[in-house]
Amino acid sequence: MIVFWILGGIFIIVGFIMGVRKFIKTYQYRGKAEGVILDYESSTGTGKQSIRVRYQYVVSGVEYVAKSEWLNNGSFYPEKKCEVRYNTGKPEKSYLKTFDRVLQSVIATIFFLLGGVIIILGIILSGIMSM
Repeated sequence: MIVFWILGGIFIIVGFIMGVRKFIKTYQYRGKAEGVILDYESSTGTGKQSIRVRYQYVVSGVEYVAKSEWLNNGSFYPEKKCEVRYNTGKPEKSYLKTFDRVLQSVIATIFFLLGGVIIILGIILSGIMSM
């Protein structure tokens, strides 16, 4: 039965580590603005290439320019419109809303919940076996 505790704990920890930063950022960065891609840079190496995008957006008449995290999915090119999420208290802090971010949050939530289910299953099986 200890296997259920360990496996469940691992899933919960992985889900927490993968998702907590993104969930906090989603909560803090509630402002929405339309941005435009200025340019991008590609990573070097072999295989699937990541890109980092430099984008511009306007909040309350003030123009901001920022760089994204390294992104794996998406089609980014100069002058393309994009959705920007920014911190309403500090509008210079922002991120691009992309499919990568949504997918990672969903996967993290699934891992976290699956860990809880495994632990509950371990508790139920432990109770059944002790009868």
